[in-house]
Amino acid sequence: MKYFWLVLLSPSILFSATVISPPATFNLGLNQKGDASSINEQETPDSNNTINTTAGTMEKRQGSRLFISQAFSTEPFNSLYRAYGSTQSADVKKILLATTGTKIVFSTGGVNPFWTILSSGHPKNSHWEFQMMQNKVIMAEETLQSPLRNYNVVTGSNTLLLENFNSTESIRLRAKHILVASDQLLAANVVLDSTPSGLLNSATTYFNSRMYYSRLFQPSSFTYNRYLSFDEDDGEEITGVSVKDKVTHVWKSGKIFEVDYGNYGALETLPLGGTYVISTVVKGFGLFAPRSLATNGNYYIFTDKGGVRVWDGAKKTRLQVEQESRVVSDPIQPIIDRCINAGTWRDAVGFYYPQMGWYMLSIEDPNLNPHGKKNRILVLDMDTLSWFSFTNWDAEAFASWDGAGDLGELTYGSSSDG
Repeated sequence: MKYFWLVLLSPSILFSATVISPPATFNLGLNQKGDASSINEQETPDSNNTINTTAGTMEKRQGSRLFISQAFSTEPFNSLYRAYGSTQSADVKKILLATTGTKIVFSTGGVNPFWTILSSGHPKNSHWEFQMMQNKVIMAEETLQSPLRNYNVVTGSNTLLLENFNSTESIRLRAKHILVASDQLLAANVVLDSTPSGLLNSATTYFNSRMYYSRLFQPSSFTYNRYLSFDEDDGEEITGVSVKDKVTHVWKSGKIFEVDYGNYGALETLPLGGTYVISTVVKGFGLFAPRSLATNGNYYIFTDKGGVRVWDGAKKTRLQVEQESRVVSDPIQPIIDRCINAGTWRDAVGFYYPQMGWYMLSIEDPNLNPHGKKNRILVLDMDTLSWFSFTNWDAEAFASWDGAGDLGELTYGSSSDG
């Protein structure tokens, strides 16, 4: 006699075999150039408020808090700058400078800081550049309607940088871009005021491709003769001035210049004498959005006309051109193209955050709200060159607290409400 046993297996048993696979890390970040099935399995077509970790995985970013809870302004905070001043007793004074509406303000120190007005009556919601020079912050305003300003961090004095004409050769100028290099102040893309009054309605002459320079530690020593010109007839204006590895670079949207001064002291006699060489080190790309320029020490990071690029300053020995300069924004190109088509790409803001090794790119994405404001943060992890997206940050300006006693915090100014 034969016996048959009928065994019934449920689907849950039939398919209960465990498949062991590594967790989805998405450590290569955001890639919007394809759907989920066509991109790398370690990329994601969409993300929100996540970031790479040192272990190669993805985690939710940490939160943020108000630096000062004081309800100061309904206008955006358009510029931020962390300034430091030291005294002979080695005491360090630290402030946060900001611009909002028509005002320049600074934060007081202590446990409960608050905003104090430094100056007012400036062009509304314009952006400013800042440079430290011997405990003083030199300030330049982008619309060329406000004179250069001079704020002493230690004493608290606030004056115009160029108040008097000391000689017949002295000039009063306003500048879009400033830089302190080798103890000199450089001022580029300038307006010259031809009268001692300094009033905004006085006669002015605009030189968008010139850079003026001062004598050592004497910003008031700008004269008619102390300037360098950079292809004044090419139809482009100077969009930035920077220094890296002790080399000064002057930027336009389609080219980059290198300035070798030789002996800086010889600049006093230029252009009648002295030693300097202006070299065009790049043609074909340059700085398109003036406020996007940053450096991590090894590379410049900036926006060109079509994307985000890194460039090493053409001073390192490379086996391939791609190692010297490369576009790093291919995964987020659809977002960039939207900004280019909407005309918001020129207003992109970039900042290098040393504490995390991130390049922070703040943009106005026409697909997001609010319109007319920065509404999206794209973060480039400089270690992996991976992109991540932050939302609910409407950053118009950044500052990093990297001085003595600071903890490397990142501060941003809201583009919507102060």
